[in-house]
Formats: sequence, C-alpha cells, structure tokens
Amino acid sequence: MCNINKQGCDIISSTKAHIEANKKYRNKKLQDGTIKQLNVTLNTDDFNMISDFCKNMEISKPTFITGACRYFIENNIPVSELKNNKNP
Repeated sequence: MCNINKQGCDIISSTKAHIEANKKYRNKKLQDGTIKQLNVTLNTDDFNMISDFCKNMEISKPTFITGACRYFIENNIPVSELKNNKNP
C-alpha cells in the first residue's frame, strides 16, 4: 500500500524530510544564538495539567509557558505567590 497525499508526495518521505528540515533549522538557530532551549522536569500532575490546558486552548506548550512567564514578570507578581501555591 502506498501512502500518497493529494499533491502526489509520499507522506512518509515528506514527513521524514520535514522532520529533518526542522531539526536542521532548530540546530542552526541554537548554534547562532537566535533561540535557546529550556528543559524542565515536572511531576506528572503538573505536566498533565499544562498539557491538557494547552490542548483545550489549542496553544503550544512553549507558547503558553513563555506567555505565562512574561505575564508573571511584566506584572511584577511576587515570587512568594509561587511559593505559596506550590503542590505538596
């Protein structure tokens, strides 16, 4: 069985090529300092809460997290607000 999309391209090859192009683009941007990468470890409940929210709101996790952090910083919300609301 052949996986051909409407444009006549092999879907699997197209997907692999797209993934490789994105990887190359991201690596270039990381090397030239245009973007930075942030890795975090979250407990399962926090991750699921963020993931579910983003899915329901149709927003990417990086866009949501960046926006939330910007809002927090730009509105001078005290760090104590985070400390008081952390999960047990």
